[in-house]
Amino acid sequence: MGAVRCLLLLAALVPACGGPSSPSPPPPLPDPDLELTPQGDGWSAQPVRDSLASVSNDGSQYTGQIHRYRLLAPVSGRLQVALTWDHAADFDLILAADEKGLVRLAEGVLTESEPEYVGLQVTGGQTVFVLVAGWTGAPGPYTLETLLLPVASPVFALVAGPDFAAPHPRNRALRFAFNASLDTTQDVANRVFLVATGHLARGAWCVDGPALVFYPALPQAPEPFDEGGLKPGLEYTLQVRRAGHGLRSGAGEYLEEVWTRKFVVGPYEDEDPASPPRVTDINKNLAVPWDGSTIVLTINAALDPSIVSAQLTLLPASAPEVPITTLVRLDQEQTCVSHLTRLHIDPGVLLPPGVKVRLNVPGTLRGITGDPSLSNRLAGPSPALPGSGYEITLLR
Repeated sequence: MGAVRCLLLLAALVPACGGPSSPSPPPPLPDPDLELTPQGDGWSAQPVRDSLASVSNDGSQYTGQIHRYRLLAPVSGRLQVALTWDHAADFDLILAADEKGLVRLAEGVLTESEPEYVGLQVTGGQTVFVLVAGWTGAPGPYTLETLLLPVASPVFALVAGPDFAAPHPRNRALRFAFNASLDTTQDVANRVFLVATGHLARGAWCVDGPALVFYPALPQAPEPFDEGGLKPGLEYTLQVRRAGHGLRSGAGEYLEEVWTRKFVVGPYEDEDPASPPRVTDINKNLAVPWDGSTIVLTINAALDPSIVSAQLTLLPASAPEVPITTLVRLDQEQTCVSHLTRLHIDPGVLLPPGVKVRLNVPGTLRGITGDPSLSNRLAGPSPALPGSGYEITLLR
């Protein structure tokens, strides 16, 4: 927090005795009201989106434009006011008992462009003046949000995280629990981050009631071409943007202080080491001729991308079988709604109509760890044995 910042007070112009009178200043505009209405378990006002036309100071007080709002608390509770802006400026937020800001009840005067977030216990019928002023930087737009919560409601907080007694498997989801449900409409991916030295984790952030879940990106090519979402051996830290730029509860309260425990990432871990990855679906109807387009196989577990392969073979009526160029692409992802692994298979040559083609996906494909000591080698639908692979014949 920097030097104490004082509000620029409005002084009345007094005419000199015996001389001509000076013109009276125009009457000040009435303070706009922040009208709190019931919303869920609390009260809130419509967000105010306005703009400061000038931002400046003389070292001890604001000399630019100051916006002032009046709020009447309908009930007793915890008043939370958030001020955010997205340009290079240092705006401040002050809650005061009087319209000139002489009696300050709470204030946010962080330096630089950090959003301001201040709280205050109020009683029913109490009037609070909310003042927005700019200390340095460019004038511009801001958003002001106001929320009144019951006195006994807990302050929105992160209360638990994963068990980090051992390194966390790099493909496993991370779950962070809060003491209130999260707002499902917020853009979580731009508010929360997992950061290691020189690396930002890739993956999907998902809201699940009172929990935030991170699904790491899965590798779709061998390393070093694709290292997945988390790197083994690195120490990651959960980072949440502050206040109005950060996480918001379903009631509208922002997270002010966060749990920042670090954790170390370990190697991949197979989802079920005792069960083989199985082909569970194909995007083709084998009862009708194949049009030669991409064959997509759905597999029920993540694969080791370093040993992915498949082979298309031409089956002439009266000639030896002819292996043809086969293009294979692995596509595997974890999202908020699905965890899917797919093999995309294309012939590398143009096939004429009427020919038969066999597709063979070998049983050498393994789960994501690629551990040869495990029995989780690729198979078709149950009861196919582990390592038996998957084979079909298509009529072009």
